Amino acid sequence: SIIEADIFHAPMGEARLNLIDARDIAAVALRALTEPGHGGKVYELHGPEAQSYAEVAEIMSRFLGRTVDYRNLPEEVARAGMLGAGIPDWLADDLLKLHAIAREGLMAGSGNLLRSLLGREPADVATFLADHAMAFRAQSAQGGAA
Repeated sequence: SIIEADIFHAPMGEARLNLIDARDIAAVALRALTEPGHGGKVYELHGPEAQSYAEVAEIMSRFLGRTVDYRNLPEEVARAGMLGAGIPDWLADDLLKLHAIAREGLMAGSGNLLRSLLGREPADVATFLADHAMAFRAQSAQGGAA
């Protein structure tokens, strides 16, 4: 929907969460699996900054050079949209549970553990978008078929 209509939807309201780059998760996993001292430990990882989806949309707009909007949806509308897109019932239900957890503030936290485990600054949303902006552009703008 970002590529086709410059918008994304979710039942998140103004919840803040610390988005984390999958590359940082992979880097922590590599360290945990190949370096001593991680056995039996559980790490609750958080990205570097708590942001709402509206704030993420603003960052996306800057990086993509066009306005990207976030629209909050009621849960039943979000579920219907997921099912209409072919997502199985069980997965739609689990995704809605994750959104509810985020709305309760339980997906916001300090990025200090991630920073410590990485030994460097974790990627923020702006870094992710700088590296992946082409994935959010229409195929015709990338030189491919629309």
